[in-house]
Amino acid sequence: GGGGGGNPLAVVDPESERLSRDLATFLSDPALRARLASGSLNLTSYSSTVRSELDELERECIDLYRANAGRLSDLRVEMDASDAVLASLQEMLLGFQADLAGLSGDIRTLQDQSRTLGVQLRNRRDAELGLRAFIERVVVPPALADAICTGVVDERFVECVRELEEKFEYAHAGP
Repeated sequence: GGGGGGNPLAVVDPESERLSRDLATFLSDPALRARLASGSLNLTSYSSTVRSELDELERECIDLYRANAGRLSDLRVEMDASDAVLASLQEMLLGFQADLAGLSGDIRTLQDQSRTLGVQLRNRRDAELGLRAFIERVVVPPALADAICTGVVDERFVECVRELEEKFEYAHAGP
């Protein structure tokens, strides 16, 4: 059967819990606790006093609100204006962000073009060096041509003919 021990997992009623907290708060005041213990505290009178104080505080809050209603309204208008300015700034910043993204793309394109031009320049220089070396090995200088065509047949003549043969072989050799 049903024991009287109670279920420790039972759900506590929120009203009971709130009442317990309020009672603990009430009893935490030493003056109230002493008056309650001595029997000099009239709860009906105390309740009326508390209700009266709460009503007064409520009126003061309403009066304070009414006194500041204009300022609150002005504050609301200022907040709306600030929101509009912030929205405008956000829109402007998004535009800047889009512009920066476009510029970033342009910068990347320029960097790619710069790299391409750098590679082309190196290739041209390398080709120029190779062509210069080839030309130096195949071109017949005027002094060599003059020595072979009009010079005396001697040892210098033979050296010039050998040099001309080397140039010819180099020019006709495969790549």
